[in-house]
Amino acid sequence: MAAENTRNHDIGKWGEAKAAEYLKKNGYLIVEMNYRRKTGEIDIIAYEGDMLCFIEVKTRSRLDFGFPCEAVDFRKKARLLRTADYYIAENRLSESQCRMDIIEIVRNAQGDCCRHLKNAFSP
Repeated sequence: MAAENTRNHDIGKWGEAKAAEYLKKNGYLIVEMNYRRKTGEIDIIAYEGDMLCFIEVKTRSRLDFGFPCEAVDFRKKARLLRTADYYIAENRLSESQCRMDIIEIVRNAQGDCCRHLKNAFSP
């Protein structure tokens, strides 16, 4: 079980690096990676122009249990929203336009596939 958790962690970190690379390539300015507070963690915080984007990255090597974005259930969304609120308050960004995105990455023998779901959910 520990080996599987390590493997999942490694795949997750790889996916976050791929997502960051994708975002930079598409003109985003990354301001935080793995922002952690008591309310939870946001994988990537970035700007697309004036839009502040809170981005959850989900990486899978198989689709046996559905698409990666399906792992972001209502509890995960609530934690992400609370953590985004904390970031906004901490950085005095209450006037900023914000959105919640998901980047899902599937890594398998056929190649890597990245899908960016902009404004994937809202409060």
